Parts: sequence; structure tokens; C-alpha cells
Amino acid sequence: MHVVRAFDDPSIPHVGSIDPLRDIRNVDFDMIVNDLSQVEKRIERLQKDLKKGKTTELEREMDLLLRCKTQLNPKTAA
Repeated sequence: MHVVRAFDDPSIPHVGSIDPLRDIRNVDFDMIVNDLSQVEKRIERLQKDLKKGKTTELEREMDLLLRCKTQLNPKTAA
């Protein structure tokens, strides 16, 4: 759920113009970038663990994370 400002009230400070659609896009972008960063960090740690020894659980997690990364990455997501 996003809570964004969609009203103009001079008594309540706001930086820049009031634009709820822009603010929603910015929140979405920030969340995607943060999620992508977390996925990439986990993939790096998982790659090290997989070099030590492969398990079905680690391989399944890697597959899931790679699919998540594909969806989160704006260069590869449709």
C-alpha cells in the first residue's frame, strides 16, 4: 500500500509540486532498487556456498533468486 499526498495545504510543508502519480512511481522505483540490491547480495553469498557444496535446497534458492532478479531488473523485465 502506498500513502501519498494528493492535496494542497499551505500549512503542511511539501518539497516540490504535489503529484501523487509521480510519487507512487518514485516509491515503486525505490522499492525495486532496494529489493534488487538484497537479491544480488544473497546471490553472491549463495554462489560461495554452492562452491563449498551443492545441495538441492541451495540450488532451488538460487533458481528462485535468479528469477526474482530477472523480474526486478528493469533492463530484463518486460
